Amino acid sequence: MSTITIEVPDELSDLVAEAGDRLPELLAQSLRLPPLPAHVYRYVLDFGEQPISRANRVLRPHAGNDRAA
Repeated sequence: MSTITIEVPDELSDLVAEAGDRLPELLAQSLRLPPLPAHVYRYVLDFGEQPISRANRVLRPHAGNDRAA
């Protein structure tokens, strides 16, 4: 296994420390996932700018989609 040294922002250092032995696995997963297309990020940001009433209509379950627990 190779050893690398990286600099991380202070706000990430605690998360890196918490990952501990799982850090190589988490890094591998992160690097293998394809990045999301820009339009996905734009959709999320645009959705977040919608008035609360619009967000409630979009997120409300549709009739007939109720599932018994």
